[in-house]
Amino acid sequence: VQKKNLNPTWAPILISFQKLCNGDIDRPLKLECIDWDSDGSHDAIGNLTISWRALQEAAGKEPITLIHPRKNVPAGKLYVMQASLEEQPSFLQYIQQGCELNFMVAIDFTASNGHPADPNSLHYMNPAVPSKYQQAIQAIGEVLEFYDSDMNFPAYGFGGKYSNEPVQHCFALNGQGFNPEVHGTAGIIQAYHQALSVMTLHGPTLFAPVINAAVAQAAVMHTNIRTQQRYLVLTILCDGMILDMEATVDAIVKASSLPLSIFIVGIGAADFSNMRVLDGDDAILTTRTGHRAARDIVQFVEIGARTGNDVKQITAELLEELPGQFTKYMKMNDSQFRDHGFNLLSWGCVIFAAALAWDQQQKKKKKKKKKKEKAASADQGDAGGTTFTAASVDTGDRQDTLRETCPGHSLAARQDRGLPESDAWRHNAAHFRPD
Repeated sequence: VQKKNLNPTWAPILISFQKLCNGDIDRPLKLECIDWDSDGSHDAIGNLTISWRALQEAAGKEPITLIHPRKNVPAGKLYVMQASLEEQPSFLQYIQQGCELNFMVAIDFTASNGHPADPNSLHYMNPAVPSKYQQAIQAIGEVLEFYDSDMNFPAYGFGGKYSNEPVQHCFALNGQGFNPEVHGTAGIIQAYHQALSVMTLHGPTLFAPVINAAVAQAAVMHTNIRTQQRYLVLTILCDGMILDMEATVDAIVKASSLPLSIFIVGIGAADFSNMRVLDGDDAILTTRTGHRAARDIVQFVEIGARTGNDVKQITAELLEELPGQFTKYMKMNDSQFRDHGFNLLSWGCVIFAAALAWDQQQKKKKKKKKKKEKAASADQGDAGGTTFTAASVDTGDRQDTLRETCPGHSLAARQDRGLPESDAWRHNAAHFRPD
């Protein structure tokens, strides 16, 4: 949105070529320009239908005429300053070129989980039925361990303590603070059981210490990213609310520029509302001092009462955003393939749309002035502006982002049409093992 501007120049729009037009350069796209109002009573200015091919041809040349949607008359001119494609390596291509995922886990040892000897405890050790913590560790670890060559994983607990010592908010499950790594998923589970036998569940629940431990490790990876591509995945398993929300947001925002993703797994039926805030799907995480996350790195899922195959399904949901988080970090840091001759399948596109000039500028100014006077008389300020949006032609409703909603969006449809697959994470490890 460009506010209080009748000749706006919009910021660049970055979007996957798959989402924009499903890889079809002749697919019709609907571009829409509206007069934005703070009260939601937006007014249509003009729109047009155009393909990606035509957008590229129009870049830097004569303006394109916008048509008023109701009056069907010219409503303005749209100048396309630049429309270009950028080749983007995909997640799997990075993996095939030798990039490693490193797995790190942190488990909630607070008293709200219940004593491990209590059958109702989330940590209850039933030889016949693994706890939900163990199920989650097993399901996630079995996928990620295939992408780590040495399979040595740092494993921590938080919120627990030894009998007469202060509570610890980041302790090694194996009791070796100088070397918290264990071997493979089986090693994590063994260390988890060992820690339960010697630690007292306590509290409170704090995330910042374990996230900061991951940040320290990811910072080293970031320094060496051009010579050794490694990416850390921290998985936090917890049973409820955290008491250090501000410190946790600060830590996540700091981590957002590093090779790190954070999975949060909610165990049980507690209130996980602040976990959804950390997820960042609804709003970009921002610290109390105004610093914004460089990218979304958190994914939250809730296991609740689900068991068995359902836990594996939740694991698939948890891993779904990892490829996008990973490739965005690599793009931010301009990391390149070791084999530059590799065939690229994943595309990105950048559209620069700018400088809308009205044919009837004076008329529009008068209309704007009347609306402001009306708003002022009602003691309601109007933060008006101009919004440029785009969508596929059959989206129906007005959109506020570029997106693709036409038939053929599914993976199966893309495969049937011979189009490249997206970076969607498959739902089991076998599909993701590099050849």
